[in-house]
Amino acid sequence: MRVRIVQCLCGPKRHCILAMAVMDPEHTDEEVIAMVHTAVKEALAGRGGPLGVPNMNPWCGICGAPTKTWMYQAAWSRPFKDEAAALAELKANEADQRATAALLDLVDLSYDAKRRTKH
Repeated sequence: MRVRIVQCLCGPKRHCILAMAVMDPEHTDEEVIAMVHTAVKEALAGRGGPLGVPNMNPWCGICGAPTKTWMYQAAWSRPFKDEAAALAELKANEADQRATAALLDLVDLSYDAKRRTKH
């Protein structure tokens, strides 16, 4: 089985702002991109909770790129044995990304850390 990965990326550096795995093959790339775009809009407006998405700031937390530079893309993953294997790897990747973001923040290399130290 394959999973479609839909991402909101900052431009031009392509840091991932938000990514979602879509296991329903019935939707087109355009439809799933529109779903993620809506989730990002809601999260930017402080209404991400009901969608299971954290509220977010209107800039990339790593480089500070504003929302007007953000782009969306959808692509299929590599094949997995089954849904459980796909979910396990996706959760491990998410944990790695969160750890990397926390480390960048801790050592003041993220845009968010730099904003905090300026205030």
